Amino acid sequence: MPLLLECARVRGPEYLTQMWHFMCDALIKSIGTGAGLRRPCIELMGDGCLNNEHFEELGGILKGKLEEHFKNQELRQAKRQDEDYDEQVEESLQDEDENDVYILTKVSDILHSVFSSYKEKVLPWFEQLLQLIVQLICPNRPWADRQWGLCIFDDVVEHCSPSSFKYAEYFLRPMVQSLGDTSPEVRQAAAYGVGVMAQYGGESYRPFCTEAIPMLVRVIQVADSRSKENVNATENCISAVGKVIRFRPECVNVNEILPHWLSWLPLNEDKEEAVPHV
Repeated sequence: MPLLLECARVRGPEYLTQMWHFMCDALIKSIGTGAGLRRPCIELMGDGCLNNEHFEELGGILKGKLEEHFKNQELRQAKRQDEDYDEQVEESLQDEDENDVYILTKVSDILHSVFSSYKEKVLPWFEQLLQLIVQLICPNRPWADRQWGLCIFDDVVEHCSPSSFKYAEYFLRPMVQSLGDTSPEVRQAAAYGVGVMAQYGGESYRPFCTEAIPMLVRVIQVADSRSKENVNATENCISAVGKVIRFRPECVNVNEILPHWLSWLPLNEDKEEAVPHV
């Protein structure tokens, strides 16, 4: 679908809009069947591509997918306590879990595209999903839940700041704690969040950026920080420190940390974060 829309650009904006209107309703409904709305479609069309009815339907579908996610997890935990539980059952449950996580990634993708296109205008609509996203980042949730929950809040900060700070009570503490998480995926999502707070978040996030610096440095300096499983999280931490140095220099002793930051370069694995910050 995004490729068709790209091709339609040559016919002009009116033709492109007509094609989008032709496919939009079916794409949104496809989320409910598991087919999913492709994130690049919304990003390609931008602000204004979804009307109020689209948003209402999309919100209901995403809310249903998240509620189903939590219900499925509860059912799997119950099956693990069943007397018939064995290795074969566990293998089946893990397959179900992987499918649920895949759907969660698609929910995150869709929210990313909505936030990047509509910015803070979409926050009132997002609030119907807020408590479910907060539930994802609770410390007792599986690491994949916490990873994708943090990614969603990263998008809120990056695309809706400084308006995002009104939700800080829900995600700042979990994000701080997640910088030292045992899961590299969770650490990566939390570190990226620090970077976007420094770059886009505004004055309200300054204390958090100050607090996060020593935690980021600890993660970077751990002995196995450059191992295959840890390197992406570590490079996001290095990038976050760089963004604080550039955008929030009052939060850190630049003369003291800059030589360390330079010694951590180059970033070789995460191409998106391997951009110059200072």
